[in-house]
Amino acid sequence: MEYENEFEKLKAGSGETWKPESGAYNIEILEEPENTEFTAEDGKVTPQWKVPIKVNDKEYIWYMTKGKTFVSAFGQLVLLGKAYINLKGHKFNVLVMKLKDRNQKEKNQYTITEAIPLMKEATVKEEKVK
Repeated sequence: MEYENEFEKLKAGSGETWKPESGAYNIEILEEPENTEFTAEDGKVTPQWKVPIKVNDKEYIWYMTKGKTFVSAFGQLVLLGKAYINLKGHKFNVLVMKLKDRNQKEKNQYTITEAIPLMKEATVKEEKVK
C-alpha cells in the first residue's frame, strides 16, 4: 500500500459535508466543481461532483450525484455554469425539501432559484427536439 497516496486522498476529502435540513439557504460557490466518485459497499461506482461552498460564513463540501436531468442539483448547476461561464464566486439561493424515495429512504430535493428560468428554457428546447 502506498500510504502517501492514501494520505493525500484522505486530506483532499477533508472538509465538513453539507447536509442541510429542509429550508432556504444562500450559498456561495468557493471553487469550480471537481469530478469524483462514490464507491458503495457492493463495489458500485457512482460519478459525483465535489463542490466547495460557503453557507452562513461556514465552509462545507457539497457532494452530489451527477444527475441525468436538468431538475437535479447537478443539472441546475450545469445550467448555471453554462450561463455564467463558471460557478466560482457566484451566490445562489437553494431551497431544500426532504422527500422519501420509492424505498421510503429520505433524501433531499434541491431547487436553485436562479436556475428555474434556465430549466424552463432547457426543457422547452428539449421538447422541441423530440
